[in-house]
Amino acid sequence: MNIAGVDIDECTARNRHEDLFFTNAILCMKTKGGLAGKVRGSWFRNCVSTFLKPLIEDIIQPKVVITLGEKATRSLLREYGHKGIKFRALVERESPIKVSGNTVVFPVFHCGSLGRRNRPFEQQKLDWLRIKGYLEGPYEESI
Repeated sequence: MNIAGVDIDECTARNRHEDLFFTNAILCMKTKGGLAGKVRGSWFRNCVSTFLKPLIEDIIQPKVVITLGEKATRSLLREYGHKGIKFRALVERESPIKVSGNTVVFPVFHCGSLGRRNRPFEQQKLDWLRIKGYLEGPYEESI
């Protein structure tokens, strides 16, 4: 699917989109339950402050970060002093949240089954279209 204006498939992922980088908020290996195993809030806090924030600020320096899901969003935004805003309100903002230098964050619901239960797919498509509009247009100052 190409909602945000980026079409990624196996044959082009290595060649066409070298400007894209994907990672998890938790950058540690779970020892129980595999990929579907439970995660702890302390893992988000530790990995975001120890690994993800330096990765964003010092290595990748992206223009846009898209966080999938409430836990990843809250953990990252907490590192930048953004607290107490309801997750749905963060997702539905017209503009992204500025976190560092030229980097902004667009929170979105996770695209897994729980995310689709909490935000219908049609609304999720509109969220990604808003990101597409931002990427295609001139970047405006964000708060």
